[in-house]
Amino acid sequence: MLQARPVRGDIVRSRVRAGLIAAASLLVVIAAVAYVFAPSTATLTVGFREIAGEPPAYETELTPSYYLAAARTAVRTTAREVVYGKVASRGVPVKNVALTLQGIGSPRQRQQKATIRPKGLGTYRAVLRLAPGNYRITVTLTAGRKKRVARMTHALRNHRSYDISILVRSSGVITLLPTSSY
Repeated sequence: MLQARPVRGDIVRSRVRAGLIAAASLLVVIAAVAYVFAPSTATLTVGFREIAGEPPAYETELTPSYYLAAARTAVRTTAREVVYGKVASRGVPVKNVALTLQGIGSPRQRQQKATIRPKGLGTYRAVLRLAPGNYRITVTLTAGRKKRVARMTHALRNHRSYDISILVRSSGVITLLPTSSY
């Protein structure tokens, strides 16, 4: 029986193929290890909705701070919006929460600005005296050791109630790798 001797080209191709497979497998294992040990981060979620019907219960009554001309304007006597909300956390320490409403649009509207500072976790209520219009709502807080910021734009109407709730949660990595394929 005759046996064919391996051709030099076949040997080189098989070694190159084996090397490429080994390099790809090493890359997959390194990526999997990095993915599994990736640190978790805090995720900030802000909800906004107009409240229809009965207002929710609350724990803390807050007084907003007004800025610029908004503190002296005549709109303080006629405009009234009530903001209810909840600051909640799932697995992340939260501090220095600030909710700022800044008017956008006309120069007069841009002078409207108020900040609410909830005192830690829990529910709150604040009566605002801002002119009706569009506002940029900015939530800033410290989650863990990092500052987090969320922004949104909504219209506020006179004599309405709004729910602006804040949720901070740990967004860790959960993975199930198919270890039997290696």
